[in-house]
Amino acid sequence: MDLTYGRLKLSFDPATGSVLRMTDAVSGLVHLEALSGKPDERRLLRVNVPSEAWSSRYADSQDQSEVEMTRTADGLVMRYPNLLAATGEALGISAEVQVTPSPAAEEALFTVHLENGGREEINEVRFPWVTGWTGYGGQGQDRLALGAVHFLDPHSYPKPTGATYARAAQRETFSYPTSMYAPWVDLSGPGGGLSYSNYMPESENGGFSLENLVDYGAGLRLGFSWVHHVVLRPGESWTSPPVGLAVHTGDWHETADRYRAWFERLYPPDRSRLSLRSRMGFQNVFFRGFDGTPIRPLEDVPRVAAIGRKYGVDHLCVWDALTLGNYMHRSGPRDLTDYTPEEHAVLSQGLRQAMAEGSSTSALINFRHPNVAARLHDPTLQSEIKRYYDGTAQTENWRGSHCHAGLWTPHLGPQSYLFSPFSTAHQERVLRLTRDYLDLGYASMFYDQPFETQPDYGFLEQGHRPEHTHRDAVRLIARVRELLLARDPHAIIIGEEGDLHSTRWVDMWMSWRVSNLSAAPAAAMTHYAMPHTMLSWVIDQEPERAALAFAMGMYMCLMIHGGEGTLEDEPELAQLLGQLARLRQATAKRTVEARFVDHRGLIVDGDESLVAYSYDSAAGPAVIVAAVGAAARGKATLDPSAFSAPGGEGKLVSLAGEVIPASGNTQEFRLQPNEVAVWMV
Repeated sequence: MDLTYGRLKLSFDPATGSVLRMTDAVSGLVHLEALSGKPDERRLLRVNVPSEAWSSRYADSQDQSEVEMTRTADGLVMRYPNLLAATGEALGISAEVQVTPSPAAEEALFTVHLENGGREEINEVRFPWVTGWTGYGGQGQDRLALGAVHFLDPHSYPKPTGATYARAAQRETFSYPTSMYAPWVDLSGPGGGLSYSNYMPESENGGFSLENLVDYGAGLRLGFSWVHHVVLRPGESWTSPPVGLAVHTGDWHETADRYRAWFERLYPPDRSRLSLRSRMGFQNVFFRGFDGTPIRPLEDVPRVAAIGRKYGVDHLCVWDALTLGNYMHRSGPRDLTDYTPEEHAVLSQGLRQAMAEGSSTSALINFRHPNVAARLHDPTLQSEIKRYYDGTAQTENWRGSHCHAGLWTPHLGPQSYLFSPFSTAHQERVLRLTRDYLDLGYASMFYDQPFETQPDYGFLEQGHRPEHTHRDAVRLIARVRELLLARDPHAIIIGEEGDLHSTRWVDMWMSWRVSNLSAAPAAAMTHYAMPHTMLSWVIDQEPERAALAFAMGMYMCLMIHGGEGTLEDEPELAQLLGQLARLRQATAKRTVEARFVDHRGLIVDGDESLVAYSYDSAAGPAVIVAAVGAAARGKATLDPSAFSAPGGEGKLVSLAGEVIPASGNTQEFRLQPNEVAVWMV
């Protein structure tokens, strides 16, 4: 049975409901071909229903004896009235799968509705599970773009090292959030590509599962599915978010565009504070390390802030042991803002002076862990923490040390509990601490770990679903942001890693992954997929990183000498940042306030160190060109038809601020190491 939506053609197996083939009806390219594999490779749905003897017991759609398939006016409905477990027993669980056209072209939407009429719980669902990808052009030509954050080689299975049992070498799962910044995946190669997109209206804990279904010999037959971390008790029902399957011409940007357009219709970007984009970023400076190592006195806050302003960086983020988080045993009931009266007075005075002199201030702060030493024997803590499915407490150990042999010293403890975002007591604690934090004199906030990757099963009795764990963590951030903006309408929240659904409340992102120059392709994908948010690049002492970050419209997450130094210690970098800050101010409306579009409409021919990225706005195209790490020469050619407006009178703005008329659609560049220029058409 076939469905055709534009160039997407899907063929279904009437005996199992599985997708047998996925074809581009225009080019004829076959994207998925499950017919040529083994019959048990024809998947669509897996429901895990643990038993006492087998904790991962499952029921697969292709193994069912009863399948009803009905064609509707514009799609299909498949019904599985009573799922059979792999062990043969009927579970009393019914499933109904609907396939409908998407509002977007060339895409089908899959949803499943489950009703648990049995006596046992469901604790995971994989859907939609499609199989039969064997490649387009082969290794080195095909690429998997994962969740706007990573590029992977889809031909890398079986993995050459590591465990081999339980098919570990043939499968991987990538969590959302953190391993994925957006819940979409793209597979592209010569001649075409496919999109797999979860259109969840709010964040849901889960992930993307990838598996080579070839047994243990040579070959590649990839299958993939979305993993839904749901719990469905007897008598309960659940409907999945729609998941889209689409085909395209072979460019991951098409998948990103489709998802971005859907997201922006649902949540139009807030463009009321565009002027914040003209800033350069933030300097992160240690005062006391995670373990209490003294690095500089709190009295230095105004001086350090002034150093940043001198070179165009007007945001100081304070890293101090107390606010960093409950990473070590502290006697007494101290929490994140419980400075001694003397420290409180010094810090508050310094923050207010820095603000009066023109700096914005924040602290890196982690709310997720209790003070274990103070609350280890507190019985009320047990009702506030995250739990695994089996009821045991979730814990983490981030004990860092500046002076022991290793940076991480987990053997010293504490093994920290994790507060649950479902806990009312935790929510009240975070809001109270935020008010105390603002009373100290801070304006913005670096909200450490603004995510919950692992679902929380500890609040099921109170009606909180595990797949909503991250969603509720983000909702708490929204309440924190309200408090910040009520004090200062220019305040921002900085967050670690990235998450499309959190961009409504987290203004800027950093990731340790985005530091080395090799991160550029993946960082460009993130920026392209989430152009309405601000992304930063981690810079220690490398001017070339600053040049590249500027070209990509990103911000400087300064960690000079690991956060123990300041820009005074790196005069070459400091001088460059000052020039870049002036150039950003002069060109912001056509670059960072416009939309980053990667290399759209742009061809660059030149030295390897010459990089360029394009920007789109109602005023026309713009390009930022940089010589990253070495002198570079070459030319850039623009295709104005690739942009929303053709532009007008062209000009070049140099790093020194010189404005030069620039006619035509091609420009020659000769740049010194780490020099940049902005070309506006």
